[in-house]
Amino acid sequence: MSATVELGAEGYAAILGWLQVVWMNDDVIFDRAPQLLDTGFPYVTFGPRPEFFDAPSTTVDPVTWRARTFLCASPDALMTKVIESLTGFTWGYDREGCTVSPVGLARASADDWDAVRAALAETLPEWELR
Repeated sequence: MSATVELGAEGYAAILGWLQVVWMNDDVIFDRAPQLLDTGFPYVTFGPRPEFFDAPSTTVDPVTWRARTFLCASPDALMTKVIESLTGFTWGYDREGCTVSPVGLARASADDWDAVRAALAETLPEWELR
């Protein structure tokens, strides 16, 4: 999965981040680069007009894998740890044995954002997710 950003803003106004939470069977996974796991940094990717990319794989079988992915911004030029969702999408797949069934891409809802906020409440206590 990949997503790009087209935005007329410049400077700090163009700095955005992609945030992703995955529900895999009974587990909830806050998806971040392994190198950043202990830093408290919330984004999969971050910067001016960031591109999102993910190529999920797992050895778990069977698996139900669902992602909620959001493009986010800081409303105050990155001065505080506040994250606001701009837009998002849901996607995923099911696999049993050698059969993989993609789940269609869909626009994320306010309920999807609420689910992400609830999932990250304990993991990111120093961040305010609006």
